[in-house]
Amino acid sequence: MPYKDPEKAKANKREYNKTNAKQINKQKRKKHRELKYEVMKEFSKRQSNSNVPCCACCGEYIVEFLSLDHVDGRKMLEHGQNMMGTKLYYWARRNDYPPTMQVLCFNCNCAKGSYGICPHKEKK
Repeated sequence: MPYKDPEKAKANKREYNKTNAKQINKQKRKKHRELKYEVMKEFSKRQSNSNVPCCACCGEYIVEFLSLDHVDGRKMLEHGQNMMGTKLYYWARRNDYPPTMQVLCFNCNCAKGSYGICPHKEKK
């Protein structure tokens, strides 16, 4: 039921959110997991020809371990430095999964960020 008084509508929304917080958070987590899986799957399909989300470096396939990596570094992209997590997934989907990003597991992503190259790619 729409309210004519915007303050009353805000108060009602706050009350609803407060009483249904567990359910709302559960729905948000589910939606975010589905979004992450969709984005990781699409990047993996385009970069590794795999229908299963996986790390482009080591092949890790457990979705909870996967993250998006900026191939040439975060500074090169126009989306800003503070975009990460769910916001980054939405941005990637809106921008048709740009080739400037790839799927890496957390370990490969951290190693690439810290040392410039992942140990899996290092020549021995």
